[in-house]
Amino acid sequence: MKIGAVVVAAGLSTRMNGFKPMLKLSGTTIIKKTVDTLQQAGASPVVVVTGYRGELLERHLAHMGVICLKNELFRETQMLDSVKIGLRRIQGECDRVLFTPGDVPLFSLETVQAVVDGTGPIVVPTFQEQWGHPIAFGAEMIPLILDHTGRGGLRGALESSGKPITHVPVNDRGIMMDADTREEYESLLQYERELRNMEDLHCYAQVRIARERDFFGPGVAAFLLLTDQTGSMQTACKEMGMSYSKAWKMINEMEVQLGYSVLERYAGGAEGGGSCLTEEGREFVRRYQDLRADVEKAVEDLFQKHFGTEEELDD
Repeated sequence: MKIGAVVVAAGLSTRMNGFKPMLKLSGTTIIKKTVDTLQQAGASPVVVVTGYRGELLERHLAHMGVICLKNELFRETQMLDSVKIGLRRIQGECDRVLFTPGDVPLFSLETVQAVVDGTGPIVVPTFQEQWGHPIAFGAEMIPLILDHTGRGGLRGALESSGKPITHVPVNDRGIMMDADTREEYESLLQYERELRNMEDLHCYAQVRIARERDFFGPGVAAFLLLTDQTGSMQTACKEMGMSYSKAWKMINEMEVQLGYSVLERYAGGAEGGGSCLTEEGREFVRRYQDLRADVEKAVEDLFQKHFGTEEELDD
């Protein structure tokens, strides 16, 4: 099952007196923390819909392999309009979609897995019987949400769809904690400190490939797949917040290190030209993805072996 995600971060942050997505949290920022948890859960692609200070946010997320789209009408539209921008981009690519506002950063990885594993077309995490984020819904819901013109935002669209909604109770207060105001941000910081005190250790590994030099990793893989999907390096650069010159340098370095072409460029004609992966390039990316999955599983097994609970270590 392929899982994608839409994160909306287009608001003006008027009640915060600061730019919410880039406020510090957990040694990173609110938006990076949100995206990172979704990616750890296997969401790909992750589409971030920006608006206010969109260019700054795109640069901030440039190395995370996300797709950034801007709601140019963010000042006069609602969150649902930004949600629709993200869903139009992701439509047809995923079996299931996760959605969350960009200022709800402290939901747990376990919660994401719980809603992904939930049954039914719409799955909502709840804490003390209150809705939270991220919400998961099947690809069949996207046209219904895109057609919704009534009130109530995304929740209104889901509730009026006529589809059953599965509530998944979770012991995770973070699903309903956002940062609309300074007081709420302070509460987030306090809750993050509480989580840090009781949180189990985690281990993450980043898989990169090198020859004479390091030339391939998750960001390059995401860029190549997006270029192949859209048929355009320029589109991939725009959606990932990457300069065209940097993309060319990255691809040229990869081709030098591998000794063969990974992108086929075609120009002219009625369609205006574009780019796609060569067979060798597509095979290389596939092998990298398989390697990365195997490494992540092996690292998790080794981490449990060396850093598991006392009971696990005794076993």
